[in-house]
Amino acid sequence: MSESNIPKKEIIDHLLSKDSGQPPSPEMENWLNESDTNNSELTKFSRIWAGSKKLADAAAFNSVAAFKKVDDKIQQQFSKRNKLYRISIAVSSVAAVLLVVFGIKLFLMSSGSQNGLVSVRTEMGDRSTVVLPDGTKVRLNGGSSLNYRLNAKNHLRSVSFSGEAFFEVAKSKTPFEISTTSGLKVKVLGTKFNLKAYPTDGEVQTTLIEGSVALSSIHSSQSLKISPGQIATYDKASDNLSLSKGVPEHILSWMDNKLYMDNMDLGEVCRRLERWYSVTIWIKDESLRQSIHYTGVLSEETIVDVLDALCQLSPIQYEMTGKKVVITKK
Repeated sequence: MSESNIPKKEIIDHLLSKDSGQPPSPEMENWLNESDTNNSELTKFSRIWAGSKKLADAAAFNSVAAFKKVDDKIQQQFSKRNKLYRISIAVSSVAAVLLVVFGIKLFLMSSGSQNGLVSVRTEMGDRSTVVLPDGTKVRLNGGSSLNYRLNAKNHLRSVSFSGEAFFEVAKSKTPFEISTTSGLKVKVLGTKFNLKAYPTDGEVQTTLIEGSVALSSIHSSQSLKISPGQIATYDKASDNLSLSKGVPEHILSWMDNKLYMDNMDLGEVCRRLERWYSVTIWIKDESLRQSIHYTGVLSEETIVDVLDALCQLSPIQYEMTGKKVVITKK
C-alpha cells in the first residue's frame, strides 16, 4: 500500500482494535513502515478519533451538532491538500469514514434528538463515502447532496437526495425512503442500488444490485418494483416509469473511476466530465451534441488526456482556459 492508497478499512479496524489493546495488523504495519508520511497520516486520524471519544463520553450532547463539529474539523484539516492533490480524495474518504463511524456512536447514544438531520454534500470533482446514523453506507459521486432524517414518530428513515450515489441500506423494519427533486420516490427496507438523479438530467435512473426497490411518482399514481439486475428509468418530461436496457456493471463503474460509454452521445459525455473534473464544457455547435457517439471506456486521467482522446475519435477540437472548455467542430 502506497502513500496515495490509504487503507481506509485497515485504519478504522486499527483504531477500533487499539482501544481494546490489540496490536496493529500485519497490513497496517507494512503500510506504516513504507514512509514517515504514512505515520503522520495515522497520527492525524488518531487525534480525530481520540477527540470524538471525549465528546461521546460527555454526559449530555447534541448528536447532530457534534456530528457537524467533527465534520468541520476534518474538512479544515484536508481542505488545502484537496486543492493541491487529486489523490487527496482518498484521504477525504478515510476522514469521512472515521467521521461517520463516530456519528453512529453519537446517534445510538443520543436521547435528546429523535429527528436529528444529517446533511452531506460533495462538490463537483469530488467523491465521498458516508455511513448514516442507521448504518446505511452511501458512496456519493461528484455534485451530490443528501439530507437524512430519522422520523421516529412516523417510523420512517427519510432522505432527500440529488446527484448520484450507491446506497447500501441497512436492514430494518423501518422503511428507508428517498425523495428526489424530480418527484420520484424510492422506498426500500434493506438493499443495494445505484441512484442517478441530477436535477439537470432529463431522466432519473435506478440500478438494483440486491434486494427489492419500489419506485413511485408524486405526480401520478404510477409505480414500479424492480428486481436485482434491473434498471429503471423515470422520464421527467413524460412522468413515465419504465425498465430500461443497460449493463449494471457499466453504470456502477464510476466508483472505480471509469466511464463506460455504450453509444453515448457527446452531450452526455460532457455532462459526465463536468461532474468528474469540476469543469464547465460548452459545445459551441449544438448539432454536435447528439450527432457524435462513443463506445469504449474512459479511465480517470487528466481532463486534457480525456479531451485529447475524444478529439482523436471524432471530428472535434477544443480550447481550454482555466476550468472552461469550448468544443468546436474540426
